[in-house]
Amino acid sequence: MVYVVLLTGANVRLQSAVERLLEMASAATEQIQQTRASHERLMSTASESIPDSVEDLQAERLAMMAKLKQEVEAKEDMQVELHKMQGNRLI
Repeated sequence: MVYVVLLTGANVRLQSAVERLLEMASAATEQIQQTRASHERLMSTASESIPDSVEDLQAERLAMMAKLKQEVEAKEDMQVELHKMQGNRLI
């Protein structure tokens, strides 16, 4: 009789433990699904914003190239003026 009570108690504890493990596995599965959905949304958002970022970078690059060209032209003009001044001194 004592063995029957002990076995019944062990059986109840084992079933309870298995139920808790199943609940934990179910919760973990739900978290994984939520994480995957969040990851997919993030990747979708990132892939949509990449072309905008590329366009912005290209526009910035073009603006910087135009400014560089202006600065080079200004430097060349200054060099011409400097040579003119130096030529007038020699005469």
